[in-house]
Parts: sequence; structure tokens; C-alpha cells
Amino acid sequence: MVTLRIVIIADVVASRRAPDRQLLQSNLAQAIEVVNKRNNFLLSPYTLTLGDELQAVRRRAGGMYHDLLTLMAAIYPQQLRCAVAVGEIATAINPHQAIGMDGMAFHWARTAIDELKAAGGLLALAGIDAPWGELAGHALDLVSGEILGWKHSRLQVLDHLLAGESVAQIARQLGLADKSIYKSIDAGRLRRMIRTFASIEQLIDDYIVAAHQGNPSSP
Repeated sequence: MVTLRIVIIADVVASRRAPDRQLLQSNLAQAIEVVNKRNNFLLSPYTLTLGDELQAVRRRAGGMYHDLLTLMAAIYPQQLRCAVAVGEIATAINPHQAIGMDGMAFHWARTAIDELKAAGGLLALAGIDAPWGELAGHALDLVSGEILGWKHSRLQVLDHLLAGESVAQIARQLGLADKSIYKSIDAGRLRRMIRTFASIEQLIDDYIVAAHQGNPSSP
């Protein structure tokens, strides 16, 4: 039986050029605390490692992209590169901090981060066999291209939608009119993005279950 885990490595793009790096780090730390508290699937919590890089280990993918969008929205206008990799971990899992661990999942996530740096993307997936992993990667690349051009409010709206909030609730929290929220949802194709994220999370979970049953190529 193969035991696969989900490794997330993310880093802040051009963090040293941030106008207020202390505020950036404070906002990131607060967002990390938020996502760690609400998670049921974390084996090792989101942890700041070197500089403005963070890591986490999950056993399942449900809610993962909500985590990443929360982090993205918290540090705007700085951007966050996020690589997700599915694979084995060779060392014991640290339940307190996502440090001191190694294995193919970490190697694949690190390679994916490097590829995002070279390509200028924000979201990547590694460790899942073609064609499903390749298809998911293309979808995430398209999503990345959209997010790169967004204003802060649209990121916030997507974050709140991923939390299951209604348009009225989002409007109250952001201090905007309902009409503005609907406009942002339609213009950004946010509900399609939510379905895309949910489909990729389900793909990852199905792949992990199949691997545990001895058939990792069938999600």
C-alpha cells in the first residue's frame, strides 16, 4: 500500500520589493493563523520557513484552494506562488511545524515552485499522472492568468465565496453594494473557478485513495 500526502510550498513574489515588508509579514502571519485554525485535513500546519516562504502537509485536499486564496487576499498587492504536490514523504511528519521533512512530495513541490518562477505563474500541481494531472495543471495555469490581473476586491470576493458566504454577507463585510459583488462574480467567472478548484481537490483525493488501494493511475 502506498501512502500519499499533499505537500504545499508557497512563496511571496518579490517580497523584498514590498513597500512595507513588516506589514506584509504581519498580514501573512495572521492569515496563516486563520487557515491553520479552520483546517481538519492538516497533518503539518502552514508554517513560515525561509524568508517569506511557507509549507504545509495535508492528508486530503478539501478546502485547500480556499486556504491559498485566503493567503493571497491577505498579502495583496503582493502575489503568492503556490505549488501543490502529491507524493510520498520519507521522513516522520512533524505535527507542530512543516519543517524537517523530506520525500518525493517535497521535491516535486520544490520543482513546481521553480517552474512557476520561470513562467510567472501562481498555481501549479505536481505528482499526479497524465492525463489528469496535466489537465488540472492547464486549468490552474488559466486561473493563474486571471488572478494576476485582479484587483484586491475580487480576490476577497472569491475568498468569501469559497467560505460559503452569501452575496449579502460578502457585501456587508467588504462595505460594497450587492450589485458590485454580483458584477465581480460574473466578470471574474468566480463560480466557475470555485467549481474548478472543487474538481481538482476531488481529483487529488480520488488519486490518493486509488494509490492506497494499489492503483494510483486511476483517480
